[in-house]
Amino acid sequence: MLFLYNWFLLPLSFALTILLWPLLPQKYRDSFKLKWRYLQRQIKLDTNSAKKTILIHAASGEIEYAKPIIREIKKQLPNYQILVTFSSPSFLDIFTFESELDYVALPFDWLWLCDIFLKKWQVHCVLITRSDLWLNFIYAAYRLNIPIIFFAKNAIFASLFIRGFGFRLFRGFCR
Repeated sequence: MLFLYNWFLLPLSFALTILLWPLLPQKYRDSFKLKWRYLQRQIKLDTNSAKKTILIHAASGEIEYAKPIIREIKKQLPNYQILVTFSSPSFLDIFTFESELDYVALPFDWLWLCDIFLKKWQVHCVLITRSDLWLNFIYAAYRLNIPIIFFAKNAIFASLFIRGFGFRLFRGFCR
């Protein structure tokens, strides 16, 4: 499954994005630009290497589910750095509640880039909200033995995931 995703779906979606650029809605173009800018500055990215990192990934509106968890992590684990990642530029309009948290756009879902990202930030745990599932990011965390916790998932998602496509997709790297 990862073979099809990496060698067919990702290149096809990237090529279509480039070809159809003028026709894409502004939201998608902004998201692509954000990830492209991240890719360009990945090597120069400055991280706080003195602390272990807990990464929380949330789609723009789903940051609301993460706020109480972030507050509790800060209370219970003050020696950990919290890094919030997102995939939509609208997140930046919503994310105003914690100025001392680090936040960056999640890079393109290319396996090599996800590996670099997770190693550079020294991620020790990944928490992912409701609906943003990125195959290579999850697989990279699995390969690096980084625990992944899904939270704020609803019963419909869980049911579809367990019985359907999601289970077949992820069963190879679930512990």
